[in-house]
Amino acid sequence: FKLKGTLVKADEKIELALVRVEPPKDKLFPFFAIRDSRTTKLGEVVMTVSNSFQLARSAGELSVSVGLLSGRYKLTRKLAQQPVYIGEVIETTAATNPGSDGGPLLDGSGRLTGVLSLNVSNARWLGVAVPIEVMLPHIEKAMQDDLDKRKVAAPAELLTIAAAPGRPMFPQWEARSAKSQAAAAKVARSVVAIKVNRTKDDPRFVRRVRIGRTGRARLLGEIFKRPKGATVTGVIVGADGWVATSYFNIAGTLKSLKVVLSGGKELPAKVVGWDQERDLALLKVEATDLPAVKLQSDISVGQGVCVLGRSPTYDSLTLTSGVISAVGRADNSMLQFDAKSNVGNAGGPLVSLDGGCVGIVGGVTVNSRHGQNSGIAFANWAAALPKAIESLKKGTKIKRRPRPMLGIVGAPGAVDLRGVLVARVAPNSPAAKAGVKRNDSILTINGIELEGVAQLVNIIRKMKPGDKVKLTIRRRAREMELEATLGERK
Repeated sequence: FKLKGTLVKADEKIELALVRVEPPKDKLFPFFAIRDSRTTKLGEVVMTVSNSFQLARSAGELSVSVGLLSGRYKLTRKLAQQPVYIGEVIETTAATNPGSDGGPLLDGSGRLTGVLSLNVSNARWLGVAVPIEVMLPHIEKAMQDDLDKRKVAAPAELLTIAAAPGRPMFPQWEARSAKSQAAAAKVARSVVAIKVNRTKDDPRFVRRVRIGRTGRARLLGEIFKRPKGATVTGVIVGADGWVATSYFNIAGTLKSLKVVLSGGKELPAKVVGWDQERDLALLKVEATDLPAVKLQSDISVGQGVCVLGRSPTYDSLTLTSGVISAVGRADNSMLQFDAKSNVGNAGGPLVSLDGGCVGIVGGVTVNSRHGQNSGIAFANWAAALPKAIESLKKGTKIKRRPRPMLGIVGAPGAVDLRGVLVARVAPNSPAAKAGVKRNDSILTINGIELEGVAQLVNIIRKMKPGDKVKLTIRRRAREMELEATLGERK
């Protein structure tokens, strides 16, 4: 049923709009119980509820997404993508979108803890809500003023605030949440923030603005840029002052580095070694008896994991959770997982639900068309870390190997009896210069029969720029031999 509403208060600074409606006398007016969000904990189950695509009108239902409370921090003008509301926010891994703007962030029992915002941290890019306690004083005053204006007697207590959740609505999620919280507690003191003072960035990580006729193109430019003003994450791997992080975090020309321990103590740091191939770097601070993380190499596909970080502000721990989706990637040195990863937790630990560090998060890019996270992420596997860390302690610096390219886009879903169907040929690429054309089928490379795009990619990856490759292609009903000289992917 429809109800007429009256706007009682609007305050853009806290993203609050308060509307009064008169419920029908013969109907019980539904409402959310309120929970003081200051009592919520990192890793706790939360959910978002929205009316995306007018679901309530078309289907009589709302859209619900369940996730975890993944962070609590203060957005500043430098850290906020949309600096309207500046202040403390609650972050969630539950889905948010323009359809959920202004909707409720609920705890696992359905109690209101915040109001969803379209704001976002430029280091995290996860949904946030304005905590309900930020709004409550303004709501209570507006309600009282409205009652006084209408000369209506106020109840003894305008709003009732609960300090704890009620009955859980998603028991399976609660069990997952408890395990993630316990694992995070074991590792939290080993997770550090790193303050990076950079005078010149690595060209590979400089913002690339896409010029287009739509706002989306400009927004993508914002998503891809390296955030300024946010701390980055590292993990203590040696009690005598060794801190590992992502190479991405320390790339470029540095003026200074400071490691901030979990208790807030700042220590000057220096870069000792790095490996661009593994996206791994090792820092040194002058300290002893630090809480070093315990490495755990035993992990398998499907096991639960969580990623910890200390960004965008050093004084708040963040947590996202997921599962291991593949092991043994990149010559058996990397793990693949689906917990949300971004520039805020890159360099942080990938933690098993037993509380062991199974990897150090890396592989972040600012140039992917998916933004910071495509749904999967990568970490340096603990099984290979001890050897890598010992090498970096000696000052080893390993540059990324030149990446060979042929210059074609294959059609992975094409129905083709043999080879790789060419969907596109990059202009001036090695393939174009060799004479490969769109709709050709590449049957063999260096005599190896091809069964799909993935096989072709893996073969080329093992080569180097300048290598010559012989291609057998089919164009319509005719087969021919071509030779291409691999170029370098920039």
